[in-house]
Formats: sequence, C-alpha cells, structure tokens
Amino acid sequence: MPSLRQRVTTYFRQLSFIAEPRDGARLGSPRQGGDGSFITKYLEGRLDGENSPPDIYSGKEPSDLPDFPLSAYETGTQAITAACTGPDDGLTCVKRSRLHLSAGPDIDFIDTNQDQDFDVRKSPSLATIKSKLSAKTRGDPNANKGEKKKPNSRKNSTNQPPDAKGEKTTINVVVSLVSRTPAKEPQQLEDTVNQNTAATEEKDEAAGEPIAGVCDWKADREYAYGLSVSLYEENPITTEQSGSPIADCFGLVARGSSAALALADGVNWGEGARLAARSAVLGCLEYLDTAVFGPHGTAKATREVLVSLLRSFWEAHDCILEVGGALSTLTVAVIIPLGGEHAGKSVVCACNVGDSLAYVYSKTFGVREITQGSHDITSMRDMRDALGALGPVDGNKPELGNLTLSITIVEPGDIVFLTSDGISDNFDPVVGKFAEALTHDAAIEPRLATKRQNKSTSAIPATRYQGKDVPLVKNSRQGASTSTQGGLPIRPPRTKKTVGGLAQSNAENVVPSRPKYMRSHTVIEPRKSTKILSPDPLLKFPRSSAGLPLVTGAQRHKLTLLRLEDLLNYGINGTLKPCTSAQKLCTLLVDFAKMITSAKRKVLEQRESYVKLVPDEHGIRREVEMNRMQQRAARRRIVEGSTFQSLPGKLDHATVVAFEILPQSSV
Repeated sequence: MPSLRQRVTTYFRQLSFIAEPRDGARLGSPRQGGDGSFITKYLEGRLDGENSPPDIYSGKEPSDLPDFPLSAYETGTQAITAACTGPDDGLTCVKRSRLHLSAGPDIDFIDTNQDQDFDVRKSPSLATIKSKLSAKTRGDPNANKGEKKKPNSRKNSTNQPPDAKGEKTTINVVVSLVSRTPAKEPQQLEDTVNQNTAATEEKDEAAGEPIAGVCDWKADREYAYGLSVSLYEENPITTEQSGSPIADCFGLVARGSSAALALADGVNWGEGARLAARSAVLGCLEYLDTAVFGPHGTAKATREVLVSLLRSFWEAHDCILEVGGALSTLTVAVIIPLGGEHAGKSVVCACNVGDSLAYVYSKTFGVREITQGSHDITSMRDMRDALGALGPVDGNKPELGNLTLSITIVEPGDIVFLTSDGISDNFDPVVGKFAEALTHDAAIEPRLATKRQNKSTSAIPATRYQGKDVPLVKNSRQGASTSTQGGLPIRPPRTKKTVGGLAQSNAENVVPSRPKYMRSHTVIEPRKSTKILSPDPLLKFPRSSAGLPLVTGAQRHKLTLLRLEDLLNYGINGTLKPCTSAQKLCTLLVDFAKMITSAKRKVLEQRESYVKLVPDEHGIRREVEMNRMQQRAARRRIVEGSTFQSLPGKLDHATVVAFEILPQSSV
C-alpha cells in the first residue's frame, strides 16, 4: 500500500504530467493519443512554436534600449478607470508628507540643462543616473535649493487602533527637511511633530485628498485586478497564520488603455518588511502619477518613460527611509499605446530590482518573461537570494545589483502580470518536484539491462566457460546447425572417455569445458519493431535515479514559462478554456500556488507540533500548548526532515497583479 507521501507526491505530479495531450491551436499540430506531457515534449524537442514572440529588450540605462514613439494617452485623475491595492488596505496605510513633491508646472521631469538641480540620494552603483529636478522657489518657503533630505527622517509610525466603525488603520508620517534655521530643542521639535501630525489627519479626513492621484483604491475591474495571499500554515490552536503579516504589496492604476502596475515583496517577515513594501509601491506610483500621467508630464517616447521609471525607484527608496521600513524588492510596469508603425499596439516599459518578476500572457505567443534580463536564466539560482532590494541595505544605500530596464510590445487581449517569488517559484519544475536540477552531484539513472523474468539469471553471457574444442554452431538435441546469438553457452555433447584419457584431459585443460552450474535461457529478447524509424530521432534527455528529468538552468526557465502557459490555457485540471481576463489569471495563479503547497501546510499543521501531553496531578495525560520557542523548534525539525523536503511547493507570500491590454478605441 503506498504511503501518504507517495500518494501526495503522485497527485501533484499529475497536475502537469496529465495523460491528456495538450497540443493547442497555437502549435498547429493535430492531437494524438499518448503523446506525453509538455515537459517530455519540450525535452525531446517536439515543442517548437511556429510563431516567434516579440523581442524583449533589456539594459541598465535608458540609452541601452530602443526608443519607440508613443501615441496620445489619458492623463489626470479624471481619466482613471480602475485602481486597486492590497493586501488589506495596501499602500493607503502609509501617509507621507507632500513637501517633497510638487504637482505644478514648476517641475520639469525631462532631462534638460537647468541652472538649479534638486539633489536626491544616490548610490555609487547608479552614478550615471542623474535625477535633475529643477525647482523654482518663487513664493514657496518649503523649497530648499540643492539641499538633501535627512537620511534618518523623523517619523511617527504608531499604528492607531481601529474604532468600532472599522476605520482603516493608518501610519502617519511627517518628514522634517534640512533647513538653514538652527535646530529646535527636543521638546519644541516633538511639539511641532505632534501639531503637524494632527494637521495632516484633519486635512486628510476633511478634504479626502487622493493618494497617488487616486481617490478610490477599491475600484478593481475584471481587466485590472490584484490578489495577495499567504501560503504558510495556520496554527490549529490559535488559528494564527505563520509569517503574518503578509509582507507583499501591489498597486494598479489604469487610465483607459494605459496603466501603471507596481508590486513589492518585503524581505523576510514582520512589520518592517510590510512597511517597506507598502512604502515602495506608494513612492513609485506617486512619482509616476505626476511625471508620466500628470497634466504636465505627458511622455512622447519610451525613453522618457524609462527615465521616469528609474527616478520612481529612487522615490520609492526615499519613502522607505522616511517611514523607517526594512528592505523590499520592487517591480514596476508602465503600459502606454504606441504610435507610428506600431499604431494599435502598446508597449510595456518595466523596471525591477530583486526577484519579483513581470510576464506577458498572449494567446498567440504563450507566456514570456519581461524581466528575464535581471537574472541569469542559464544558471541555477539560489531562491533564498533576493538578488537586490530597496531600503537601508548598506547604511542608507540600496542594493541595485540586478536593477534592469525592459521593453516589449504587446497587443490588445494580452495580459501583463507581475508576481512575487511566492507565485513564480511554485511554477519552477524543480520546486514542484517534476524535475531535478542537472548538477555535477546529480545521480543519473543507470542504463538498465533488458527486463528478465528470472532476476537471479545473469544478463551477461557465460562465455568464459567455453573450451577451445567446443563447437559453437552444432546443437546435438535439435540436430540442426544454428548460430548462437550474443555468445550464449551451448551444452557440449557427451563423449565416453577412458580413465587414462580423463586424466590426460584434466592435466591439459585448466578450465573445464562446461560450467559447474548451468541454467536455462530465460532472458526475454526485445521485440523487433516493424515501424519505420523517423529521419529526425527524438532527443534523449537524462533522468535522475528517481526517474525524474534532469534539466539545465535554461531548460528550467523555459519549463517554468511552459507551466504558466499550460495553466492559463487549460486550467488546473486541464479541461478549462484559455484565460480571458486579468481577474481570472490572478485567481488561477493563486489557486495553483495554494494547491501545490497544500501537502506542506498539512504536515506543518499537525496538532503534535503545537501541543504536548503532560500528566496532571491525577496521572491523566492532558494537552498543554507549547510555548513559542518549542513550536519553532518543532517546526524546524519538520522542515529540515527528508519527508518535508520531498513534498512539492514553496511556502511564501504569494502576490499577483494583472492588467489586460485594451484596444485604444475602448478608451
């Protein structure tokens, strides 16, 4: 009887190794029974698409990418058609001072030669990126020419408890800028901060000031949607979920056929990681709302959008420092209609740092990764390494090692979606236990001999017992001459020998002419195939000792995209129709991540990991809840065990936000 581990592993393996053939219309090949899964087809070289997808351009600077002309697009607050953020209240839980941004015509967001420069915090790794924001201080006492903000801004990040009406819990932040006036006494400074905090609260409550240009952040649509869940286990005693709170955040603002998407994944757990993710999304969307979608920030070409994307990352980094957040990854995508020869299509300008990725799903070209230039797809990546992050990584400087700009062209009906590593990693074939990584230490499955009925029979012919005088073609029992195939031993004919002849034979022959033990021939010969061999034989791929395919880094990345495409085309059970909306795409991805990690959650939710039996004064054993340290130790023992490691999936916070490209006529 198979064990629970074997049954669970077999069940999840069937999610991709489904028996039904999945030759969609995109490949243009007829359906054939027993044609294998898409993993086998790809590894054998039978899954080459006829249509080549649009190119994906990537680089470190805007000048490294082509410059496409843009068409006219909607701008301003009145043009917003959809907006959403999450989880919970998302970026709306962070309130920051507006002193660092100016929405008027005094700010020029295009690289031009100006007399006055507004300094922003820079990192040596991006010394070539100069954020020149010229500010005219006419009539503005808050504008300090050429002065930097304090690295450690004063903040008040105390969470206010919600009242009985269920109002939103907000984090109110007041930023103190550097000025030429002498510093105040500590008590005076504290009073000023409290007064400014109270004034900010009254202003927001009275006027309902929009956040990042949006007044209603709960206006999601079927074509603009986001979803965030936790894949961690739940405490069966307290119903508390491990890894709480969810340290991811997403934001989406759509204006007709244009949109801005942002997704941040806080590094590690805790309030600091969640605050960093929320602040990063808020900072970048605030900047893009003014620089790209503001009334005075209309871009004419993609290079202008890329420059604004880079500056929005610095604004996100500054926002994290202002609110005192930890570290966070960030991926931002701006979708704008194209003009010129690409009229009718749209362009996706993306920028990312860390391991949060961006994709495009097309019913014609399948799934392709926009941010593939930010990581080496040919190597085996350590999924515990975020590769980069915003926030105070080194002092007040971020880690921008893999910061990458990307561009690709999309068509109406395509769906652009951003994911955290809790989604993308669970589609990895190695994480899903559908394949194993091909490394130097991988044990390759040995070439087995032909299957034998009698396992005690040696598959190697015993030719060393044949003497020189034994004929190899004569069979005395059948009375016919037959050729021995494979050098199989043939019993020599019996001859009558005298005593003298026997002694002479024993002296001359050191090795006897027949073996001491001889078994009948029980090896099953392979059936000769009558089919005509294909002129292009299928590629042979190695397998591990467990029978799973061994894949390289490039194959691993391609299989991840194929699994995403397979899910969006056929659903989890392989019987659904292709995905047609952003909302359905988010639901499918999250449901798949939940399903593939359910076995690990069930193992960690065992009651024995949270309670222990302790005898009372009467000798009766009763359950007593373990303390937090004991529960962590029990969880660590389970996670490090071989049984848990053999289960598919990765427990993490899973977040996805998607936008469907709309035709320009629908604006």
